[in-house]
Amino acid sequence: MRYEGVIDILGMGPPRPEVMNHVGAVLETPLVLETLSPRDFLEFVGSVRGVKDSRYVEALVRALGLRSSLTGQ
Repeated sequence: MRYEGVIDILGMGPPRPEVMNHVGAVLETPLVLETLSPRDFLEFVGSVRGVKDSRYVEALVRALGLRSSLTGQ
């Protein structure tokens, strides 16, 4: 299935990262995300959102109780 069109958010034209960081939307579902470990997923989302401090991911892993679901941990 193919979709075409233009997205205009608040008159700012096509979505840019600085606009999309304030919008809760998933425009597609990449299959690669389904193969990521919880830590890899959090690191991916952090990189998309501009989070550069790896301690933030570690804090989320602890806070969400994900350590037991991580391989080799």
